[in-house]
Amino acid sequence: MDKHGLPIALAITAADVHDSKAGAELLWQMEGNERLELFCLDKAYRGEFLDALNLYGWRGEIAKKPDSTTTDGNIRTARITSNAILIANQHCPLFFRTVDSIDYKKAMLVFYEQNNITAFRRIFIDQFEFAVKTYF
Repeated sequence: MDKHGLPIALAITAADVHDSKAGAELLWQMEGNERLELFCLDKAYRGEFLDALNLYGWRGEIAKKPDSTTTDGNIRTARITSNAILIANQHCPLFFRTVDSIDYKKAMLVFYEQNNITAFRRIFIDQFEFAVKTYF
């Protein structure tokens, strides 16, 4: 993904293929992209992936996350997948960075518990408008 969260290259692999191995195999898709200089990585990408980056002349830095930060690969995967679908259908990708986390959680609970999409629909529309104004 680039600095805006947009995918640069995509691959679908079996569940037992580690991201760092699949990532190393994706690098050829990015060859010739002059905008690429630095890859910010988590510690899982040490070793084979960093070696592959060096072969292409790119630099990788392992990001240090604060102790309080937790990450969920399923959330990142869902975000990438949903944005890939939106982009493939010529729609703007969505980012929920400007949404209050409490409002987002409330909207999701109302959706799942009461089958009411009204609150989440408002958040979705607001974020779509934000993405269009900010990125396109």
